[in-house]
Amino acid sequence: MSPAWIIIFLLELYFPASAYGKTIATQDLSLIDEVTPVTLPVPVGISGTEFVWEWTPHDGRFKKVQLVTAKRSKSYPGAQYSWTRTSEHNIYYRNFDDGGNGTLIIKSKFENAGHYTFKQIQPNSTVLVMFEVFAFKSVPFLWDSVPPGVDATRACTISRLPESSRLHWKHNGSLSAATKCHYNNTAVIIFQNVDEHSTGNYSCELLKKETYLHGFYNTLTLKTSTFYSRYTLYRDGANRSEVQLICRSANRRDTAEWTWHSQSSSQPIHITSAIRNGPVGIFVKGVGQHIRSPVTVYDGHYFPLYISPVVFQDAGIYTCYTDNYVSVNITLITVQVSVEPPGVLAIGDEATLTCTVSGVRERIRLVWLRDADGTVVTVKEETLPASDSGRSLALFIPRVSTEQLKWACVVFQESLPRAYFPIEINAEEMQTAFGDPVLVIVACVCLVLLKIFITALVICLLMNYLPGPVQINSHVDTGVTSAPEEECKGEHSRSSSG
Repeated sequence: MSPAWIIIFLLELYFPASAYGKTIATQDLSLIDEVTPVTLPVPVGISGTEFVWEWTPHDGRFKKVQLVTAKRSKSYPGAQYSWTRTSEHNIYYRNFDDGGNGTLIIKSKFENAGHYTFKQIQPNSTVLVMFEVFAFKSVPFLWDSVPPGVDATRACTISRLPESSRLHWKHNGSLSAATKCHYNNTAVIIFQNVDEHSTGNYSCELLKKETYLHGFYNTLTLKTSTFYSRYTLYRDGANRSEVQLICRSANRRDTAEWTWHSQSSSQPIHITSAIRNGPVGIFVKGVGQHIRSPVTVYDGHYFPLYISPVVFQDAGIYTCYTDNYVSVNITLITVQVSVEPPGVLAIGDEATLTCTVSGVRERIRLVWLRDADGTVVTVKEETLPASDSGRSLALFIPRVSTEQLKWACVVFQESLPRAYFPIEINAEEMQTAFGDPVLVIVACVCLVLLKIFITALVICLLMNYLPGPVQINSHVDTGVTSAPEEECKGEHSRSSSG
């Protein structure tokens, strides 16, 4: 793997009010490269006897760590500090060094980013100075020339994205139109089927409140041929994506041929062939315009294939031979993302997202990312070993909310995303003719309870104001037995019975 170019720079340096009664900020950027360390100075004119450097990393490996203490003799106030390596994590030996007189030297490693505090601990405890050191890296550091038609990923990462800051990619001074995604303080650009239009100067820039702070600059260039190239392409197999399979020779060739076979079979199927200056035709029956060649005559150099729309079954290994030598070997892996149930859902419904790959040529990681108001969150991931059969990663959402509509399935190789497949859940706030269904149910229940209460109240009032009990002639057989006394008796009935 190409080394990462790491830049560590200071965005803010301040002295707390407890030390000098005011806050001092600097706008200077201190930059270092892979081999140049950064030195954190200490204030002049301090009058303590014992001091300590503390560090809180950006990556959250641990909280505050005491890196080193420095002591100064009372007899010789101008003497250099005596350093004692006290880091319980044994970090000091690998990542830091003392600069003499209390200064701290930070080696240019991405993991060294974080907050640094220089504190007096004797004769009293006082924070003297604090720094925040940011690490900024580009992966890969060197952009080697790539064969025509390949997919390429480039990324830049900052250890912590400062407030009101963002990363973005530019191509020849303008915002790049290539596929981009952001996650974990990383800006990624993915080139599909690199060609002459993709080449040029690229920069990943760090902006704070739209003001340029720093950037990486590199150039994307093409090789002159695909000879002996081998790579993998990922394409959406359900949403009318397209793919170009490029076969190009620097020297003139007499013959060219494309074959295909599935990952589970080694039996090749002949797609097309041609001789120099001869016509190009597709020989696979039933494909129509699905697989075609953009050229009608083979010129001895350029022999491409074009597949549109890509379907899931197009996955497999495509090989181009020129003069019976392998010019390029391309593994096409198709990916399908879906949501169940399909169609329009209601907010609050359950849903299942599924990301299916046709096969795994080499170890990959499938990740479901969710876009939460511009912040990308990793929700679920799974590492898949090499396999000829299709594999899936499903994500169940028990209740879809308005913050859970935008998703993406991302294919990672090592730490870099190689393909990005967005999907959006189509969900709406469902309203009835009378408003929200839950409110309608609550209102109906309340009406029923109110009706019961009113009925009981009316009955009670009627019983309260009825005249005294009716006298029944005991000599007349009414066929009705006397009812038990009601709980609710009026004043009239009580006085009458008295």
